[in-house]
Amino acid sequence: MLVYDPKLLILDEPTSNLPPREISNLTEILEDERKRGKAILVTSHDIEFVAEVADRVYVLYNGRIIANGKCREILSSEKLLKAADLKPPYSVEISTKLDLDLSKPPITVDELIEILKYLRNPVKVNAT
Repeated sequence: MLVYDPKLLILDEPTSNLPPREISNLTEILEDERKRGKAILVTSHDIEFVAEVADRVYVLYNGRIIANGKCREILSSEKLLKAADLKPPYSVEISTKLDLDLSKPPITVDELIEILKYLRNPVKVNAT
């Protein structure tokens, strides 16, 4: 529960020193607050967390914005993230190493799992 019901939540490195279970709880809370119409601003180096919660991403490097855009576009650009000394999400690294030719690379572990499940058992389309 938030005191005074603010319209904007600002979180600075909210996952710092949190165990995975608490990060998951925080992710759920932020999703609930977003559904309630809250604007949420997060500053974080935790790319996995950003991939789970962000709609838009601004990438800062040496105090300047070097890129901004939709979360998927920014976080799937390994070249851009490398230029900012950031690692891409694990799911992007794994799909790249597996040489998966995808129009929309997975930016979360859950997305990667769904793709790998599909590749293991692709849906067969009846051609008749």
